[in-house]
Amino acid sequence: MPQRLLHARLGHPGKHMEGKLNALMDDLGDHSFCPSFCSSCTEAKMTRKASREPMSIVTEKLERVHMDLWGPVEPSMQGMRYMLTITDQATGRVWVYFSRDKMRIIEKIKAWVVVAEAECQQYGKGEKVMAVRFDRGKEFLNEAMKVFCTGRAIRIEPTVGYHPEGNGISERSMRTISERGAAMRHEIDLPAAYWEFSNATAAYLRNRGVVKGMTKSPWELWRGEKPRARHLRVFGCPAWVLIPKEKRTKLLKKAWQGVFVGYKEETDKIYLVWNPADKKVHEVRFVEFDESKYMDNTISLRQESQSQHDDEKEDIREHEELTDDETDAGDSAKDRITDQQAIEAEEDDGDGADGNPTDRDTADSEEELQGDTIIVNTGEADISSTEAEERLSPSNNANSDQPKTRSQIRREAVALKRAEKQQAELERRQREEQHMAERLKKRGESGRKERAMVARALLQPNTDIYDFDPKKLTFQQAVEGSEKDKWVGAIDEEVQNLIRRQTFSDEINEVDVQGKEVVDAKLVFDHKKDKDGKIQRYKARLVARGFTQKHGVNCEETFAPTIRLDAMRIILALAAKKGWKIYQMDAVAAFLAADLKEKIFMKVPTELQQYFGKYVQILKSLYGLKQAARMWYLLVSDYLKEIGFSPMAVDPTIFRHTEWGVIIGVHVDDFMITGEDEVAIEKVKEKLKGRFEMKDLGEAENILGIRIQRYKGKLIIDQSQFAKETVAQFLYDDSMKLATPMEPEAIRKLVEEPGRPLNHDEWLKYVELLGKLIWLCNTRFDIIFAVNRMASFTVEACWNHWKALLRILGYVSRTIHYGITYGRNNEHAEGVEGSNIDYYSIDHNIEGHVGSAGLQDGEAFSDTDYATDPRDRKSILGFVFMVYGGAVMTYSKKMKSVARSTTEAEYVGMGEATKAALWGRRLLAELEGKGEQAVPLLLGDNKGAVQLTRGVSNTSKIKHIDTAFHHVVDEVKQGRIQVFWVPGENMLADGMTKPLPREAFERNRRRIGIGPIRYDSRCN
Repeated sequence: MPQRLLHARLGHPGKHMEGKLNALMDDLGDHSFCPSFCSSCTEAKMTRKASREPMSIVTEKLERVHMDLWGPVEPSMQGMRYMLTITDQATGRVWVYFSRDKMRIIEKIKAWVVVAEAECQQYGKGEKVMAVRFDRGKEFLNEAMKVFCTGRAIRIEPTVGYHPEGNGISERSMRTISERGAAMRHEIDLPAAYWEFSNATAAYLRNRGVVKGMTKSPWELWRGEKPRARHLRVFGCPAWVLIPKEKRTKLLKKAWQGVFVGYKEETDKIYLVWNPADKKVHEVRFVEFDESKYMDNTISLRQESQSQHDDEKEDIREHEELTDDETDAGDSAKDRITDQQAIEAEEDDGDGADGNPTDRDTADSEEELQGDTIIVNTGEADISSTEAEERLSPSNNANSDQPKTRSQIRREAVALKRAEKQQAELERRQREEQHMAERLKKRGESGRKERAMVARALLQPNTDIYDFDPKKLTFQQAVEGSEKDKWVGAIDEEVQNLIRRQTFSDEINEVDVQGKEVVDAKLVFDHKKDKDGKIQRYKARLVARGFTQKHGVNCEETFAPTIRLDAMRIILALAAKKGWKIYQMDAVAAFLAADLKEKIFMKVPTELQQYFGKYVQILKSLYGLKQAARMWYLLVSDYLKEIGFSPMAVDPTIFRHTEWGVIIGVHVDDFMITGEDEVAIEKVKEKLKGRFEMKDLGEAENILGIRIQRYKGKLIIDQSQFAKETVAQFLYDDSMKLATPMEPEAIRKLVEEPGRPLNHDEWLKYVELLGKLIWLCNTRFDIIFAVNRMASFTVEACWNHWKALLRILGYVSRTIHYGITYGRNNEHAEGVEGSNIDYYSIDHNIEGHVGSAGLQDGEAFSDTDYATDPRDRKSILGFVFMVYGGAVMTYSKKMKSVARSTTEAEYVGMGEATKAALWGRRLLAELEGKGEQAVPLLLGDNKGAVQLTRGVSNTSKIKHIDTAFHHVVDEVKQGRIQVFWVPGENMLADGMTKPLPREAFERNRRRIGIGPIRYDSRCN
C-alpha cells in the first residue's frame, strides 16, 4: 500500500506514533506510514521552534546596538508616553530616552549616535556605530532612518515580525528597567505617573550593577572606571534643596522640599529633584535627603500628579492619534487607538467651556483653602453632585445640631463645588462623544490621517542639533570627528588661499592695537553639493565677525547687488528660446581677490595663530566683513567693463558684451554665461580665468540650488531635491499627497477658526517650514498664493494655520518632481483650452477682438481678488509675466489700502503690474541687444479697469487713489504698454489671487508652464 495513502487513512499521525501503532494493530505489519514530508501535517501542526543558536559575538563597543520601544503607557509627570531603550551588546550599557509620541524617536536615536560616538572618542578607541537591531515598527524602519544610517554607514538589522526573540537583548533590558522602576515606586507608594523618573533611575543603577554573563559592570566596560555607590539615595525620598542666597531674603526659608527622582547620568554630584510647586525637575547640587521616611502627605504627590495630568490632557489627546497606522506587525493591540480618539484630539481645545474644569478653577479652590492651611485629599474617588449633597445634608451628619466651624463650612463648600464640576464634566463628555461619533461618520478615514500627519510634523523638534549641519561644527569637532581628514584638508586649503592672496599683514603687537576697533573671526565649515544634493567637496572658510564693525570707523558703503531671480529666469527662458547654451563658472575664494580700503585689525582664531600670529591687519575683503561683497562686486564690474561688457540699466549684475553678444549674470562668486557665439563665450571664459582664479563648471546644471536641464529644445528648472528634503523633514513620511495647496474658502475659515495658539517651539517650526516654502516658490509659482497667505498669519500663528501650511507641503509631496518648462508648444499647455489667449479691446463695454497671445514674447497678466482678507478687507494683487511658454516673474501680494470696488482694486493692480511688465520687457530688450523694446501686453479681466487705464471712463470716481497708481494711464497714452481685456477663464494670474478649485487650479498651473519635469539622457 502506498505510504501516503496509509498515512492519510490513519488520520495523519506523527512520526513518533509509527512504532506504537505497528504494535497495536495486527494487520499493519512493518509498513511505514509517515512520509518524509506532508504539507497537510505542516499546515496543521506547525509551531514556533525556539532558537538554540547563540547570537553572534561582538567584541567592540557599538559594534551592534539593540533598540526597542516601550509604550504607550499612562502619561508621566512630564507628559511622556513612550520609553526608548538602546543597549550596547558588547558592554551591556543601556540608555533610555522618553518621548510623548513615536514620531520623535528617530530624533532621539540621532542624538544618541552623536553622544555615544563622542564618548567613544573620549573613553575608548573612537568606535563608531556599526549595526542597529530593532523591530519593524515604522518608528524605526522608515525612510528617514534609512537615510540617516546610510549616511553614517550603519547597517540596519530589522527583526522578523512577531518574533521578539530576535531582539532579546532589548526585551531583557526593557523588562529589567520597567520592573525595577515599578518596584521602586511601589515601595513608597508613588503614583504611576512617576514611571519616567523611576525607569530612568533603574537604568542608571543597572549600568552600575551586575549584568548576567559579564564580569564587570556595563559602566566600567564602557568608561573604563569602576562605578561608585556613596552618592546613591533611596528613590522617592523627601529632599530639601538649598535656595541660593541671591534668590531669597533673610526672612525666607533657605530650602524647599521636593521629591528625589534620579541622578544626572554623567556625574555623581548632581541630583534630580521634582518640585511639586512648579511641577518641574531641578538639577541640584546642594541637597539634603531624609531616607528614614517617605514623603509627607502635605505635599500631596497624588494631587500634583493629577494636576499635571489635567495640564497635559489637551496635548496628549490632541496627539494621541499619532500611534495609529504606525504600529508594527508585532505591536500589541493596545498600541492602536480608535477613530473616535482621533476626532477627540481635534475637537477638544481645552478652553474649559461647558463645565470643563480649568486651571483657574483649580487655583480658586486652592486659594479658598490656604486661609486655614487645609489640605484637601484629591486622591479619593470621584463622587456625583447628588452623592455630595447627601453626604453634606443634615440627615447624614451626626453633629448637625451643633454649629459648624468656619473650616467645616469651607470644606463642605469646596467638596460640593468639586462634585458639581465633575457632574458637568461628565455631561459635557457625553455630549462631546455623541458629536464626535457623528463627525466620524461624516469625515471618514482621510480626515483622521490628515490630522495625524499635521500633529506628527509639529511634534518633531524645531531644531535637530544632532542632524549633521557642518555650519555648526566647532574647530575641535571638525579635527577630531569621523571626517577629520576631510576637514583638515579643507582647513589647509583655506590657509593656503589666505597666504597666497596675501590677505593679512605681518603679525602686529598687541600693544599696537590697544584702543582700536578689533574684529574677531572664526572658521566656518560647509559642504559643496551637486544638483542631486550629494557632497562634492568639504569647505572651510575663515569668516570675520563683521557685526562688530562700526559704520564710519571701519566700514562705509556696504551695498552689493546680486542678480534677481526674476532676471535669472528671464535669461534662462531667452536662452531656451534662442537655443543658446548656458555655462557656469565659480570664482575661488572670490572675496580675497579684492583689496580693502579701510584699515581693519583682526584677532586671529587660536587654531590659526601658528600661521598668522595673534593680531593682523586685514588687507583683502575677507568673508564676513560688511564691505567685502561690495568690494568684490566693484572689482568684477570694473574688469568686465574693461573687456567690453556693459551692465544693464535694469539690473547692474547682468552684463552684455556689445560686440560679441555674450551675457554674464553675476551672483556673488557664481557666473552664468550664455550667448549665441560659442567662440566668443570661450574667449570670455579664458579672460576671466586670466584675471581671477576660476573653476569652469561646464554647462550649467545647478545654480543657487535650482537644477537646470535641457530636453528636446526646451529648458526645465526645478527644485525637486530641495522639495524632497523638506517633505522628508516635516511630513516624516510622504503619506499625505493632496491635489491642491489650499482649499477654496480657506482664508475665511483660518480667520474665523484659527485654533489654539502655537507655543514658542511650535511657532519656530512654523516659521522654519514657511521659510523653506518661500524659497521653493522660486520654481513653484503654483504655491505662491497659498504660501504668502500663510505668511500673513506668522505673528499670531495657530494650530489650524499650521495645518494649512502642512497642506501646502502635502501638495508639494504629491508634485515633488514638478518644475517650470520654457519651450515652444510647451507640452504642459497642450490640449488646454486657451493655450493661445485671445484678447480684446474695450470701448464703452463693447468688445473688439484684437489678437491672440501665444505666451512667447513677454505677455503680462494682472488680476485682483476683491476684499480677500476678512481681517482688513484688503484685496490681493496677482501678476504673471510669460516668456517662451513659461512664467518668469510672478507675485501675489496684498494691496496697501482698502479698495471701494472691484474695478478700483483691479485698476490699482494694473498700476502695480505695469511697473513689473515694463521692467521685464526692458530687460528682454537689453538682453537681445535691441535699441527699442517691443511694447508689452498687459491683460486684465475687468472691463471697467481696462477702460480706466485708457482714460475713457469717469476718472472722478478714482480721484482718491494714490497718484502712483495712475502712471498706467500715462504709459498707455505714451504707447509704452498696451492694455487689453481677456475673459476670466483665460486669466493666468487667477491662481495668484485666490485658492482655486482643482480643475481650474490644474488648468492654470499648466498654462504658466508648471508640470512634471522631463529628463534628458544625461540626467537619467
